[in-house]
Amino acid sequence: MKNLKRVLTLALVFIMMATLLTACTGNTTQTSPAASPSAAAPETSEAPALPTTEMSDVGVSKLGNGKDITKEEINIAYIPISTAGPINQPIELAFADCLLIYPNIKVTSFDPQYDPNKQNSMIIEAITGGYDAIITGIMDPAASADAVTQAEQAGIPVITMDSGTQGLHTFHLQGTDYGSGLLAAEIVAKELNNEGNYIVLDVPAEQKAVGRMGTAFIDYMNTNTKCVMLDDTSIAGYSQENARIAMADHLTKYSPGEIQAVYCATDDLAAGALQAIEAAGRDQEGILIYGNVGSLPVFQAIKEGKIFGTNFSDTYTRVYMLFHMALYFIQTGTTSITAGYESTPAMYDTLIPVNKDNVDYFMEVSRYPYLMGQ
Repeated sequence: MKNLKRVLTLALVFIMMATLLTACTGNTTQTSPAASPSAAAPETSEAPALPTTEMSDVGVSKLGNGKDITKEEINIAYIPISTAGPINQPIELAFADCLLIYPNIKVTSFDPQYDPNKQNSMIIEAITGGYDAIITGIMDPAASADAVTQAEQAGIPVITMDSGTQGLHTFHLQGTDYGSGLLAAEIVAKELNNEGNYIVLDVPAEQKAVGRMGTAFIDYMNTNTKCVMLDDTSIAGYSQENARIAMADHLTKYSPGEIQAVYCATDDLAAGALQAIEAAGRDQEGILIYGNVGSLPVFQAIKEGKIFGTNFSDTYTRVYMLFHMALYFIQTGTTSITAGYESTPAMYDTLIPVNKDNVDYFMEVSRYPYLMGQ
């Protein structure tokens, strides 16, 4: 049964990769601010027939560098921007569930603690340590390009999630950054009747080019509403504490009643904004807070009416998919170099708005009750 699960999972990844690598396009898509993307979940269709070829043979004869992922010792490095924060709970659960049928595979988590220099050093450490793949969310896209390139040259496929890098690498999964900002702006503007003042707690300054949630939010508001932006503040390290401090400063700067909404590039920032608003005793003003990603604390705050909403992207499912894509690359010996990429293949995932009307459902599908021991 375990071997069958491995074969079926890798077969599905192979089908997806065959389609993806045929297109092999870079992460250059940008949505117009005039309209938001569809918030609908992906359409379902009849599953295609699985290939009859044994997955252990796929691509190996062509590339010649693959490993047997069912028998050989496999080591994968997971190097996020930090292991702090509630979003890492479903990530750790996804890895743990993946490894249940792969006793020969180990995932090692590194913690750069929001420091791009430490993250680059850890990528180099993964290279010298002979890891078979690296899954990472890049803190500084420009600063990490060389380290990522070194990994690819060493034959290690690098898979980035949400924040990529200019360095050519094997695969990038992008949260719908610009689209998420547009969708949030449309929802917030409707709630405000297209009027009012707002603040943006944005991505770190070095990630503005690749994390465009705040940019899209502002673009939509400028194009389609009479809403006025009071401040667009980059939050170092996506840190909840830095967001709290920044929001506390804004509450000092602006009088009660001046701020109608706060858009936050991640849920950690939304949680920090809420902390500052409650600490200042300004929670009775009805300041609308909107986040991005869908973490447990924010879902709970939405249930309690403290945060208005967020755009949900299923972290557990994303990481589960990236793990098995890493196995495909390891098994076939695929890197950007062996595949001859001219640009990094990228995919965007689905996002769905969550508010008090549907938050219970999304808490269930996001595995949060499981993490809470319910």
